[in-house]
Amino acid sequence: AAQKEPAPVDEPAASNPAPAPEPEKAEEEPAPEQQIIGQYQAISQSEDAARAQNIRLAADAIDGVVIEPGGVFSFNEVVGDSSAERGYQEAPVIRNGKVAVGDGGGICQVSTALYIAAVKADLDIVERHPHSVVSDYAPIGLDATIVYGQIDLRIRNNTEHDITIYAKA
Repeated sequence: AAQKEPAPVDEPAASNPAPAPEPEKAEEEPAPEQQIIGQYQAISQSEDAARAQNIRLAADAIDGVVIEPGGVFSFNEVVGDSSAERGYQEAPVIRNGKVAVGDGGGICQVSTALYIAAVKADLDIVERHPHSVVSDYAPIGLDATIVYGQIDLRIRNNTEHDITIYAKA
């Protein structure tokens, strides 16, 4: 019997590098002197190509972002508006507790994976909101929904070192 390939994966991970000059975006993979302090791999059963594209765009946006000690990462500030003008496509979203279609459907898989990685890293969660419906890519109660300009995921670096986010889809 043929098996279905899993949908695109996003794997945000936070790492604690040794103090170094602060680039705007870090290297593609953690350097040998960096330590992974939290990670999560979110795998959805969806095979929607538009959703997969949205996940790639959001993962690319956060990949390599450095959060300085005491700094706060805002998913909405980094990823921005998930509009068609910015390359996001229509895919399933949750709106008022029901599945609908909207630009950027799927980016919450990225915010959820980042949230769970941050929790595992014991970072301060400044803002996080769960979906109104259970998702298929995270344990119940551990998702993080995003609505640009209204609902955000914000994470504070409560360590003494820069933290670099690595994400791929």
